[in-house]
Amino acid sequence: MEVSHEISSWWGRQVFVAGRADLWQIGSLNLHVERSGRAWHFAYDYLPWGDSESQGRLQNTPHGYWPKARRVSGVSSLLHATDLHRSVLTSRSTLRTRPISASAEGFDLIFQPSLLERTYVASLISPISLAPEEKLNILVKIPLSLRIDGTSNTGALRPLFEVPLEDVQDTWHGPAPREGELAWACPSDRENLERFPSHLTDRIGELNSGLGHVIVAAEVRNSGPLRILESFPIPCPQLSLFHATKTGFWTDRLSLEWTALGQWLKRPERQPPKECGSNQLVAHPRSQSSEPAIKALRGIMNHNMFRER
Repeated sequence: MEVSHEISSWWGRQVFVAGRADLWQIGSLNLHVERSGRAWHFAYDYLPWGDSESQGRLQNTPHGYWPKARRVSGVSSLLHATDLHRSVLTSRSTLRTRPISASAEGFDLIFQPSLLERTYVASLISPISLAPEEKLNILVKIPLSLRIDGTSNTGALRPLFEVPLEDVQDTWHGPAPREGELAWACPSDRENLERFPSHLTDRIGELNSGLGHVIVAAEVRNSGPLRILESFPIPCPQLSLFHATKTGFWTDRLSLEWTALGQWLKRPERQPPKECGSNQLVAHPRSQSSEPAIKALRGIMNHNMFRER
């Protein structure tokens, strides 16, 4: 028998019953969690943005569309599904499952918000011209990740699984088609729907990150010739994550400089912007490096595999 619970938050300790499958619906994300024997099983998929809206997974607020979170307990077992297209995850015919060994003690999981494990390339809805030495303060909302840790009788946490809360896709970010890093971005058709809209600072009072997003406040400076700004990188692994009661999730304030050499210099300020209000630290940076080394993949792969930005 399925029991549905709509919740105001998706993070924290979650109690699971052995042999029972649960489905989490967070905005467009479907996450299936099941424990059998000495293994956890996870499967996830995404609904298109329009389908999420029609199914009531989003709510319209003065701050824009927020994802709703719902837990459905006692769904059909993922392990016994013979027709993937008819399983609880119906947005695609192919499911991604990851059985993971787990200790015998305890059945609790800790759901934690996390910044994406790669650089995120944010695109502006409308390009902006930046003259030499001109600065621009900008805010952008980007998706969070859901990190799942297992508990034990000793109180130690064991990392088990992590998934972005939105259907981000691979993209390429770097000074050349074969020199740079594999990053994430939101598909352009979704950005046109203003899923992750950009705002100038005069609209700071209207912002709230919502359940599954984080606000990044960045100062963009052009140290080169005239620059048409269409997109810019958010170095998520180098940023801390904060949560404010009134305004939601924020990262460190970020300084981005476009140099005369045609590269981005990224400098986290190691503190959230004052506009986020009273806050608490949720997670330290994944990497302590303020400027990750450029990864060169010359001769390893064809650059046509990636969408250039």
